[in-house]
Amino acid sequence: MLSKEGTTQGDPLAMAMYGIAIIPLIKHLESAEVTQKWHADDGNAAGSLRSLRRYLDKLEMIGKPFGYYCKPAKCHLIVKKEKFAEAQEVFKGTNIDIVEGFRVLRLVIGSSEETKKFFAKKTDDHLSLVDKLAELAKTTPQNVYSCYTKGVQEKINFISRTTPNTQNDLSKIEEAVSKKLIPQILGRPEIDETDRSTFSLPLRMGGLNLQKPEDLERNYDRLQQIATCLDENEPDEAAEKQQRLTAKIKKEKEQELKKKKEDLMSRMTLEKRQSIILASEKGSSSWLNTMHLKRYNFDLNKSEFRDAMCLHYGWEPKKMPINCACGKQFTNVCHDVEIEPKLQPLQGEIFDNKSTTTDDDARLDIKANGLWGSRFSRSFFDVKIFNPHADSCPKNPEEAYKHHESIKKLKYEKRITEAEDSSFTPLVFACTGMSIVCIPFIRLTMTTASNCLPREMNCSSRLLSNKKIFIAIIVLAMIPLYAYQRSFLNTLSTSTFTGHSWISGSSYTTPNDTQLIVESIDKEDELDLDPFKYLPPEEEIRKSENRHRQLMKFVAEEKEYMKKMTELTQSEVEISRSKCKLKKDFISKKCAHIEQKAWLNVMGVQTFFILTECSDSLMVGKPWVIFLHGMKYSSQTWIDLNYLRMVAKLGFNTMAIDLPGYGKSDKGEISDKAGFLEQIIEHFGLTKYVIVSPSMSGEYAIELLKRKNKAFVGLVAVAPVNTNTIGAIVAKEIQTQCFSIVGENDDTRFAKESTENLSKLANHRVYEIKDAKHACYLQQPDIFLKELNQFLLCDLKY
Repeated sequence: MLSKEGTTQGDPLAMAMYGIAIIPLIKHLESAEVTQKWHADDGNAAGSLRSLRRYLDKLEMIGKPFGYYCKPAKCHLIVKKEKFAEAQEVFKGTNIDIVEGFRVLRLVIGSSEETKKFFAKKTDDHLSLVDKLAELAKTTPQNVYSCYTKGVQEKINFISRTTPNTQNDLSKIEEAVSKKLIPQILGRPEIDETDRSTFSLPLRMGGLNLQKPEDLERNYDRLQQIATCLDENEPDEAAEKQQRLTAKIKKEKEQELKKKKEDLMSRMTLEKRQSIILASEKGSSSWLNTMHLKRYNFDLNKSEFRDAMCLHYGWEPKKMPINCACGKQFTNVCHDVEIEPKLQPLQGEIFDNKSTTTDDDARLDIKANGLWGSRFSRSFFDVKIFNPHADSCPKNPEEAYKHHESIKKLKYEKRITEAEDSSFTPLVFACTGMSIVCIPFIRLTMTTASNCLPREMNCSSRLLSNKKIFIAIIVLAMIPLYAYQRSFLNTLSTSTFTGHSWISGSSYTTPNDTQLIVESIDKEDELDLDPFKYLPPEEEIRKSENRHRQLMKFVAEEKEYMKKMTELTQSEVEISRSKCKLKKDFISKKCAHIEQKAWLNVMGVQTFFILTECSDSLMVGKPWVIFLHGMKYSSQTWIDLNYLRMVAKLGFNTMAIDLPGYGKSDKGEISDKAGFLEQIIEHFGLTKYVIVSPSMSGEYAIELLKRKNKAFVGLVAVAPVNTNTIGAIVAKEIQTQCFSIVGENDDTRFAKESTENLSKLANHRVYEIKDAKHACYLQQPDIFLKELNQFLLCDLKY
């Protein structure tokens, strides 16, 4: 095994052990005349000719006792051309090879002519390698792409970092990459300059990480800057300076890439610009950076890889299949999953929503028993696949997902919930991603299938070992691709998109209205493999029809109760507040919730958030509770305190956000802080919301408060900053209910300042928590939660 492959003689510890063992010899060879450098058994020394001769003689003499046998015939002496005669005289009788330049640790030391010869040969080797890869890319494009980006390209980067003036050599390689390699990888006859520049961007920016020579031209100068830090006398100082300089260079490179992307997008057509936006979505390009391990089925054949690239960039796939890969037609998969189920005929039912379908032949894409909740609960799913590159599609991906979900809900939700007494979930997919609703569906589907099989088996064998589970999962996974193929072919045949007919997942059926038939399984495959009995108790949302009626009755009573709250006397208030405890106990036992964690691109900043949504229909109409955080904290603070789940048990959907530069969110300058929150609120379509704003987060919440948005029904202020910007006139116009919670021992100026400034609002109340400081929710979490729940259930009007 070659040492350049990472090991010596197959032993990964060999180099380290040899390096330790040779230290005594190096110490004996130390001299003020010579500077020496060792890499395992490869020694290098620099000095005058005569000092080097003495160094060589000493090495031959004392090396043998240490087990090191020096052979001058295999050594090389690098000298300038004018020193050749003197070198031959000084080293006479040693048989040492005297040269003008020689390769040392993958680089050439010596004259510029020798350096040029060396890298000319290296360039020829790389050109030959690119030609071979281009030929291989015809049959294995995924392997070639991974080999080039993770192997060959790194070697080219090494040359650019360690050798000056390599642009001419690299331009020859670039010509071969652009005209031969990339077209073969993508299966496209040629690419234009704009596409080539796009592909040179990193994956996170929508590119393919296929760098161009101009991307590497500053590498040498930057490495020289870092190397100068080694001249520092103190190693610790040198290391610290190197870290600072490396961080600075990394920031400069990031800014250059962003500027390059902006310049490219300004020169692109609208369609190409949209494809880059979609390819830049978080996770959209992760499959390109994943090692294609065969044992995990990550390897793609040439058609799969090139089709995936077409979907990635909005190109037209070649030879798209019309029928399912199994060659059969769609129908029942098993007794608990059904494809294209027909809805029950209506018998006089009237729906409030006029958009609800009343067609007797109406059918959806999937029906599953027990997926959301108990084993006997029914859930309907309708798949919607859309082309995000189409002209009629909203250009913001989040808006597009939301738009298509609303269309499906308007058409089917009322009929499913009222006539079928089931739940309805629209599954919206694009060729570049999926809506946030699809994530728990896929996760729960795979978890259910995995949990119902023997624990000692690994994930792959568990799925493949049982025909029933394997077929069910495969059919579910193929529905989005099948629907997209049918809709895409229909689009091609009509040449233009009209209305929204191109996005309906259920509009395209198989020929002759037939369905897929899956062969019945053997009886031995049905051994106690019910996946729904393994669902955790917390997932059982609807246990009986009687409980649902009780909850609906409770909602009606609660609404009536809230209307009367303003008419109560002080003594009645105390009585009513005791009722709140009963309400909380009742709801906490009956309401289930679903947690989701994700990122959202807000004003160019990848923002992390956590949602805890109540999954019961009785919670419709209540405001969302949005938790912000202080300077030293993040959304994790609220998770650790378990506030999201506790508030969700009261029937309120909750959200915790990591503000830019904190927690898991990226850093970024936000000039319009109120607009930042408004964009998140608009993305999730919140019609009513309450914000919990401690300390620093007041920079966001108070700015939003001043905009007098009617949907902003409540503010829980925990000594927030920025309240001094609220003028007296603006305060009178703000209708948001404000509840200030401060610590008794808060020694910051914001506690007193915020309560005084917020008291100007029309509706404001203050509560002081004893034995608590600035972060009172940490010192007295139970009291804080109790007062927060009191405000949400009893004081808040919405």
